[in-house]
Amino acid sequence: MIAELDEHLVYSGDNNGMILLWSAVDESLRCTLEGHTAKITCLHAKGKRLYSGSADLTIKVWECQDDTNACLATLEDHTCVIEGLALFKNRLYSHGIDNIVKVWSIEDFSSIDTLDGNTNRVREMAIRKDERVYVMSDYNNTDKNRRVVHAWDRVGTIDVPTYSP
Repeated sequence: MIAELDEHLVYSGDNNGMILLWSAVDESLRCTLEGHTAKITCLHAKGKRLYSGSADLTIKVWECQDDTNACLATLEDHTCVIEGLALFKNRLYSHGIDNIVKVWSIEDFSSIDTLDGNTNRVREMAIRKDERVYVMSDYNNTDKNRRVVHAWDRVGTIDVPTYSP
């Protein structure tokens, strides 16, 4: 996993749970962020914050200032490995292999919502400007050649037609 914080700094996740901060200028290791206890599975950088998901079922929020990086919060509500993170406005969206999307406040780090109802493993996630959340799954349970897109808006689940390649 790799995330770029700015044009000078790049973060990478390791299998041992460490996050490494690299200089994009001279490719030197600047520092490490420790706190996860299992493989880093996803990273998302925005502004001076880095969000990391892990096989330890947690998300960590890091405040990144030059070579000093502090863990601001640990978000714990997933029951399976976290595979993806997306940020939109003041919300962090996370998904894991449990087919569930969690919504978090990035202001007080509380869990805001759980989007369930998707019966397939979530592979990709996108959030539109109107805060509609789309996820793409590998396949549906009846036809292994079909991709499934599921969507939620503020009112509830939206039916979206499946896609066959």
